[in-house]
This record gives sequence, C-alpha cells and structure tokens, in this order.
Amino acid sequence: MVLGSYTRTDANGGGEAPFSLFVLSAKSPQALKAKATDLADALEGSPLAGARLKDVAYTLVAGRHHFKYRMAIVTGAKEELIALLRTSVEKHRLPGVLRGEVLRDFVARSSIRKCIGDLCSSGGRLPSDPPMIREDLTALAELYCQGYDIPPRELYRQLQPAMIHLPTYPFLRETYWPAPAASDPVSVTDQPVTREGTPALVQEGTLPLVREGTLPLIQEGTSPLVYEEAWEEQPLEEASPFPPSGVWLAFLTSEKYRTALLSAAEQAGCKASVIFIASSEAKEDMASSAAYRLRDQSEEAWITVLRAVRERYGVPDSIFYGYPLEDVASCRDYHALFCLVRAIKREKMNALRFILAGSCNQAASVERCYLESFIGLERTARTILPGTCFRYVLQATTGDGQLVSNGCG
Repeated sequence: MVLGSYTRTDANGGGEAPFSLFVLSAKSPQALKAKATDLADALEGSPLAGARLKDVAYTLVAGRHHFKYRMAIVTGAKEELIALLRTSVEKHRLPGVLRGEVLRDFVARSSIRKCIGDLCSSGGRLPSDPPMIREDLTALAELYCQGYDIPPRELYRQLQPAMIHLPTYPFLRETYWPAPAASDPVSVTDQPVTREGTPALVQEGTLPLVREGTLPLIQEGTSPLVYEEAWEEQPLEEASPFPPSGVWLAFLTSEKYRTALLSAAEQAGCKASVIFIASSEAKEDMASSAAYRLRDQSEEAWITVLRAVRERYGVPDSIFYGYPLEDVASCRDYHALFCLVRAIKREKMNALRFILAGSCNQAASVERCYLESFIGLERTARTILPGTCFRYVLQATTGDGQLVSNGCG
C-alpha cells in the first residue's frame, strides 16, 4: 500500500485580512537572522509562490515553538514582508519590525492575557477598519516580543486559515571531529578482540577508526581517563555527635534501639530530651511507649506529626532517622525518607543535625548496596535543607545479628 500526503483543497472561505501578524523566534540572534532569510527565500520560491499570507501567519503562530529571541512584523503585502525579512538581517532597528528578548524570569500576567484575548478578537476580524486592525496587531506584536503567547484560534477565528509547509528551524550545521596528528597519518586497525581480551593497540598520536565488530585499545603503557567516585569507611570522629542539650527527634520503634540510643547519649554526657516516633507498621505494644506514631508513610502523615512536635517542643535540634536499623526492607524504599525531608522543608523545621542510620546483612551484597546508597540520599537531602548537617551511620551484621563493622560519615 502506498499512501500520499494529504493535500488541502482551498475552499476560499474566510476571506483575507488587510494585515497579518508574522512572528519568528529562535534560540540565538544568529539563528533568528537565518530563520528570516529562509522564510524570505521560501516566499520568493516556487513552494510558497501562491501561498496566502494568512496561512503563512497562522502557521508561524500555531505551528512553531516560540523561543527566547523574537521578532514580529505586521504587514498586508507579500513584497513588503519579503523586503522587511531581508532588511532585518542587516539592520537591527527597522521601522515595521519589532524585536525582543524574553527574560529568564518572565511571568505572564493574567490581566494582560485578558487584553490579548480582546486584541485577538479585533485583529482577526474581516476588513472593516484596517487602521484599527493594524494598531491591534502591532500591540499583539509588542506583547509577543515581551514573552506572551498569542492564541491562534482566537486571532484567526473568522479567517479560516490553513496550516502549510514552511522552512524548519535553522540549525547551526556544525560538525565536531577529533583532528588527527599532523605528523602521522590516520591508522586503521581491524584486529578483533582475542579470547584473553587483548585487542590491537593504536599508535601514539593517531586516531583509531573502528570497523564493525572490532575494538582498538590505547597504546601499551598508557591508561584511559576514568572518573569514578569512591568512598571508604572511617572511624567516628572524636567529637561527640550528640548535642549537650536540646531536643532530639528519633524515628525508632524497637525498644532495643531506643535503649541503645539513650544509653549512648548518656555516656556522651548528653542531657537532651529525646522524642520517639514509631513507624506506621509498628505493633501496638511496641508503639505504646513512643510519644507519637505515624498513621502511614505519606507526606501528610509526616506533616501532622511534625506539627504536633513543634507545638509542644518547638523545632528539634537533631533528627535521628533509624527505621532502616529495625527493618532492612526500608532501605529499598526511599519514599518515606523523601516525604520526611519534604515535610521538614514545608514546616520549616530545619534541625542542626540529621543522622541517617541503617543496617544490613554482610552476606547479602544487594542489601549492602541499598544501605550504602544513603550517601547519595544525604547529598540530595542537603540541597533541600541547606542549613542542616547530614551524617550517616551504616552497620553490617552477620546472619545471626552479630556486629561485623560500622561505617560513619
């Protein structure tokens, strides 16, 4: 089956307006000039020789994405449009041609949008008052160059224009290839990789051209540039992570870990008040001794608990997130932690310290990978809460629960 493109039949409906608004935009001033030249060439050529101006104007508004650098022309004659397009390439300031650069922080105002709708109703009507139509279209051109969008359906409602083929975006057409050394010719290697993994070597100063199914290597004695982020476990600093006083907010459910946290704080001479918050999956007997309990893991649940804590205790000095110590599966789901960070941001409860703690089975390498990803979470959370110092504690155990190693950072 062979299909051809649809050819629109001209119904000669809607009539032609005395003036039309032609808009162009690009990502750079150079591309905008090239776009004006391409449109002028197309209007003079055979593809658009018999095109109606209202179809050209409608396609430029409705069929193109509008970028930062903009230009608008209001005219009713094809020859004048071509002349203005070509002259705009050489002269920046030209009567009849409006230019503008949309600011990065531009925000459209609703009142002006309403005015644009009124202007479109006036500018797109049939020829009844040409001077007024031109004045309205010029006002739309100025607003377009400032960054406002022009609604094409409202502007051309009575004219019944058609979408036509126009020149596409003028890309830079720049190519980037590594230049070979001037002294040595380009060498071509086609030696396949051996079973031992030792492929052919490339001479120094040459550009390897790889044929399909082959793999060249760098000359012996050199090494490729490989960027890798690495970290290593370090002992905990001598300075105590516990503040001497204040309020601690600890997300712990198990009595075992609560007791351990209170014992460590007491040994460090910390006299802070510790407020425990049990998880939503905790049993009633485990959560009974906690001051608060989450109803679920949603952001709204975190906000409800944080508001209750702030009303009674104020903003905590430190936050200890220890659910991954009690439930290894929580290391795989970061949704709860992200909801907590967003809730802290919304409620403006930025603590001075935020400690992430988790545990994994040493024999399960996947669990350790999830646990070590806390490092990435710490950096993400730091961008949301820039005034908070983030620390993490990673604990590896054996299958029977014996401690193997601790990692702090």
